[in-house]
Amino acid sequence: MNLNEIKLSTTQASELVGMKNESLKTWLKRYTELGGDEIEGGGSHGKSYTFNFKSLMELAIAWKLVDEAGVPISQAVNAGATFAYTYNYSYNAIEARDIGSDAPQIVRHPACPYFKSDQPDLNTLAFVSSKGCSVVAWGEGHDPLKAIASLQGGLSTGSFIECRSVFNDMCHKLGFNPIAEIEKLNS
Repeated sequence: MNLNEIKLSTTQASELVGMKNESLKTWLKRYTELGGDEIEGGGSHGKSYTFNFKSLMELAIAWKLVDEAGVPISQAVNAGATFAYTYNYSYNAIEARDIGSDAPQIVRHPACPYFKSDQPDLNTLAFVSSKGCSVVAWGEGHDPLKAIASLQGGLSTGSFIECRSVFNDMCHKLGFNPIAEIEKLNS
């Protein structure tokens, strides 16, 4: 089994991310964008919701932003979706291109943190402000503030969380080795 084959009930998903099942059910009713097309089922009596790994990571990032950083739910759900469903390239590559260097790009796959085997301290930040959400690399050669300013048209007040720890936590709880899963994607 791999991460793309994960199928979880609402109860399982809420337990994994550490939120009350009733709260998740409220989010699913109130924030219809939660999960996009990734959460299957629901919507009628007797039809249960089913979460896959991407929708689980969307929920985990959103919940952490709400629970630990005090971000409004609607902004947190948007940030969770940005992390879970989009590819990103590291700002280091953009900055390097601007100054004429040939630094390699680091790709971030949907629902996964940035990863480079020779940079074990490379982290991934989700930054949320009134201007939106940015997911950026943070580590040697990666300046998250420059990246955020570039992506959001300047710096503003906001909240951030470190996403790699959320990914690692979800993988461990599901019985997967997070490094091995990311290496599969990057090979």
